[in-house]
Amino acid sequence: MTLITAQDDPFVPYGSLLTAKINQNPAIQFVAPQHGGHCGFISKHSGSERFWAEQRIVEFCESHRQSQ
Repeated sequence: MTLITAQDDPFVPYGSLLTAKINQNPAIQFVAPQHGGHCGFISKHSGSERFWAEQRIVEFCESHRQSQ
């Protein structure tokens, strides 16, 4: 499982995820860039990296499809 959150998310405090030790769970890939807000992972890049979080979802799905 992958959990994506931004450290500057105004609704889900980043500290609460660290307190819960999400980043220490081997079953969870924890991705937490400094910026992104709440569902605001829009990159300065174009193409597939324009919508950063969505691209991570595509990569996750592709990796699971290939392993089956």
